[in-house]
Amino acid sequence: MTDTPPPLDADLDERERRLQADAEDARQTLNRARSRYDQICEELRAIRIERQERAAARATTS
Repeated sequence: MTDTPPPLDADLDERERRLQADAEDARQTLNRARSRYDQICEELRAIRIERQERAAARATTS
């Protein structure tokens, strides 16, 4: 049976750099997604308010 040698420090350093870059990309993607989610929620809120206002206007004109 052949034993696999442990990774060299340079290999570990490269793997760590790639993971750190991936983590930063994921963090930025998450922040963009959160921002978009907040925008969507605000648009939905505006629609609900507009519907309530229209319903109230119809109720007062009936």
